[in-house]
Amino acid sequence: MSAINSARKARFAAAAPWIFVMFWSTGFIGARLGLPHIEPFTFLSIRFVIVALLLSGLTLLSRTPWPRNRSEAGHSAVVGLLLHGGYLGGVFFAIDRGMPAGLAALIVSLQPILTAVLAHITLGEWVDRRQRFGLLLGFAGVALVVGEKLAAPGITPAETSSIPSRASQPKPSPKISQASRAVAGGT
Repeated sequence: MSAINSARKARFAAAAPWIFVMFWSTGFIGARLGLPHIEPFTFLSIRFVIVALLLSGLTLLSRTPWPRNRSEAGHSAVVGLLLHGGYLGGVFFAIDRGMPAGLAALIVSLQPILTAVLAHITLGEWVDRRQRFGLLLGFAGVALVVGEKLAAPGITPAETSSIPSRASQPKPSPKISQASRAVAGGT
């Protein structure tokens, strides 16, 4: 492989996560703008076909290997079905039924934290320092976007951090407490 191709692949690999986030985040905007004019699953099917064509072309251009056997292809198909049919289908359906796109985005943006908690409860997995930083960064981004809307009238977003003391809050189950500590880095 030539040095030019290696440099090009390195630049693409560095830019790919940012490009992915940009495209992925436009889904809620597209849903809000498109769903008043088309049925949610038709809209999602059209979106899926467009994305499949674009990603197939990108895969061919980058010479990324295709699944080598039926098992790998099956796993890819299940992931695609769950992501597009389950996750996005549910989001588009909820927005079509009147849920604000911002609220849908807020709910699904909490998915990584919920996944980390459930992974600890069900699989005993722990979140390392780098993963905790990513979860915290994502949660901070959500808080910045929706913090003002969640605040009570007359209270600034900075003042919303003054929540009642732990003593006045109901006690969670021991399993949830243990999982929360695992995500937060405690024992």
